[in-house]
Amino acid sequence: METIQYIVIILGIIAFTVSGSMVAVLKKVDVFGVVFLGFTTSFGGGIARDIMLGNFPPKIFNSPEIIIISLVTGLCVFFIAFIFKEKYMHRAELIDRVNNVFDALGLGVFTAIGTNMAMEKSDNFIFILFCAMITAIGGGMVRDVLINETPFVLKKHIYALAALSGSAIFYFSVNAGLSVTVSTVITTVFVFALRILATVFKWNMPKAIK
Repeated sequence: METIQYIVIILGIIAFTVSGSMVAVLKKVDVFGVVFLGFTTSFGGGIARDIMLGNFPPKIFNSPEIIIISLVTGLCVFFIAFIFKEKYMHRAELIDRVNNVFDALGLGVFTAIGTNMAMEKSDNFIFILFCAMITAIGGGMVRDVLINETPFVLKKHIYALAALSGSAIFYFSVNAGLSVTVSTVITTVFVFALRILATVFKWNMPKAIK
């Protein structure tokens, strides 16, 4: 079961790194920018969560193999875009759909991770939900600020709400007696499905001005 959980975590890291790196490529930053923004998307939220939980240094810096996976993934995205640059830049719509799939997967995985780590430190339900949300969306928000974009979480179809809902599902699943691994898989599938459905059917939170 621990192996399954580790695999899910690695998939989440790769997914968020791919998502962040693809956005960086479209912004035409250099190779360092692509790798750095991919890394930021994956770990920015987790670093913020660990600071709130009092984990110093943040746990990611104790796992060099995970950092290497993110850096290598970012480099792969850069070189794929570099080699196939003409096709890459002329298929923006397809790239956006692919990016959305990776982003939805990363959101689900990191929602589960954030909830689990917060539950190890606190039994305050509201705080746990907040930590999970920060873990899931924090890196993407930092990335968007760095590339001078309005953070996706403020305009994407059902984004932060998906993380909050997934966190609640993880919380109640664990308290109902399910293992962390099973709860992680359930949460990941739920958040992923909700994000994809929201994109397909254009579900949105209400806006004051359209």
